Amino acid sequence: MTHEAVTLDSILSLPAGLELDAIVAERVMGLLTVKERWPIAWHTGKALSIDPEDVALWRDCLFIGSQTNSEGDRHTVPHYSTSITAAWEVVEKLKSTFTRDRSGRAIGFDLNYSSIFNVWSVNLIVDEMGPVERIDGSTAPLAICRAAVKAVRGNG
Repeated sequence: MTHEAVTLDSILSLPAGLELDAIVAERVMGLLTVKERWPIAWHTGKALSIDPEDVALWRDCLFIGSQTNSEGDRHTVPHYSTSITAAWEVVEKLKSTFTRDRSGRAIGFDLNYSSIFNVWSVNLIVDEMGPVERIDGSTAPLAICRAAVKAVRGNG
């Protein structure tokens, strides 16, 4: 899956979900992703068939390249934009990779919640002299993912 032609503004306005998770997985986490349709509901008496006539409902699933577990099942991409646990993996990646100034010193970002405006925001410090950029989201995972993509785009 490739998202090279997508503009930064369009990424920062994406809602939480599969498309933003794919962008974060690829651009921030360095994973190769593959989007496939998988059956999630079947017509009566046709359970577990993958014949299109037997499947009542399909869902788009996002997998990590060709990685499989010990049973041969494929690993799905974490729900970075909707799960705080998965989003925190992004924070850890940012801390170790993308939050360095020109001299190699660690710089930071702040995660904040405004109860007045009911919005989560991440303040990205671009370098040791500033400026600070604020990235908003309706949830903490969404704000983290948008800020992570912005940080990556700012670094290259």
